[in-house]
Amino acid sequence: MDRLQQSPRLLLIMGIVLRVVTYCFLEPSNNDQHFAVIQSIVEHGRLPGTGDMGEGQQPPLYYLLGAVVWKLSGSEKVVQLLSLIFSVAALLVLYWLITKTRLLESPAARHYSLLLTCFLPQFVVNGLFLSNDSLAVLAGCLLFAQAYRFTQSPGRRHLLLLAAATGLCLATKPSFLPFLAVFLLLVLSIAYCRTRSWRKTLLAVFTFAVVTSALGSYKYIDNYVRYKNPVANIMDARFHFAYIPEQAAGYRGLRSLLDVNILRLIASPSLSPSTQQAYPVLFYGTFWYQHIPESNFGGSHRKPLSYLGSGIYILAVFPTFLMLVGMFWYLKHLPDLRSAFVLFDEAGRLLIIRYAAVLALSGICLLVATAAVLYHIWSMAQGRLLFPAIVGILVAFSKGIEVFRGSRRTMAVLMFDMRCLTALFLVYFLMEYSLIVLRDWFPGLRTLIKA
Repeated sequence: MDRLQQSPRLLLIMGIVLRVVTYCFLEPSNNDQHFAVIQSIVEHGRLPGTGDMGEGQQPPLYYLLGAVVWKLSGSEKVVQLLSLIFSVAALLVLYWLITKTRLLESPAARHYSLLLTCFLPQFVVNGLFLSNDSLAVLAGCLLFAQAYRFTQSPGRRHLLLLAAATGLCLATKPSFLPFLAVFLLLVLSIAYCRTRSWRKTLLAVFTFAVVTSALGSYKYIDNYVRYKNPVANIMDARFHFAYIPEQAAGYRGLRSLLDVNILRLIASPSLSPSTQQAYPVLFYGTFWYQHIPESNFGGSHRKPLSYLGSGIYILAVFPTFLMLVGMFWYLKHLPDLRSAFVLFDEAGRLLIIRYAAVLALSGICLLVATAAVLYHIWSMAQGRLLFPAIVGILVAFSKGIEVFRGSRRTMAVLMFDMRCLTALFLVYFLMEYSLIVLRDWFPGLRTLIKA
């Protein structure tokens, strides 16, 4: 592990190899209907509306790309290859942000953040499904990479590229909507700090808004034309999707919203009645591990192999605590942001982009929490929804490490914890590969090994 810390490129290579091998074993589809959208586009020659199918609410960019590949290849596995390309590209962008910039504050924070981005099972697997999540993660990483460049050199070229990246995000997934407010404020503040002219500042904001809207507004305009609501979604009662009232029927009020007893996950690493109506528990569980069965990587859902998930949940408590500490630190010190804009030196520019990342992450958290309160859909409480804001997660994690970096005992515990956690991540993948090989190559074992 010491060698890996000294040579982050080895971790990058391992992360890429892990994604390629996982792609070979992972079936294309998960529990959602992303492939049905692609098939509908090819068959009918038009984009579906929000109420037409389960993923009809999603913006069209990923599905248009997938439809071209499906039309040319006729292979679902080839369409899934898009996700592998996006996943590897996202990892490369994250590698640049982690190791080639000063976004994260210390070598330890950079090393542990790279471990998470390379090996976190949910981040790897959810980026390889035939799903717009793969493009959403790449789009989010590109957005923050460009935002970093814009804060360092706030000229017209980088402004246009930032607007294009924001439009790409909005054309990929609705969960990027909270980012829009964050980056509008970022452009306004930096443009004014650079020019000290309100006329030039408003022109920059107008340019950003026009380019972003031109690239990313299709789905929201389509929703308004069809349903008179730009943010219409399948959870609206008028669309009559059967699973919505079924999931809402189990809602337990404040107990569902405030239950943080993760001991339930340790006892039941896979989805069960004791976890599916405790939204914070479900959110934690689906961030660190495949708590909800959604793929052919299902061998770990059977005892005693499921206790691997229990081990991951125990070890993940400390890094989760550090992430929360980091988020709280940034929100507590929000007034310090004013001085960063006033001085606008190198340290101030770094603080600005870190705050942008954490505020964007907070926006997604608020969006998911609002959906949980309004609709009571337990399947909405999934940690993978945060992955488009993975940069914000790493920034918060880095700050949490910095808060305790003066304690040698705490850093020793973190080092031990992250080494063990990474080892369990790799064991998880090796175990799933092995079970798939045994099941497919030795048909007689299928009654003993079930996904």
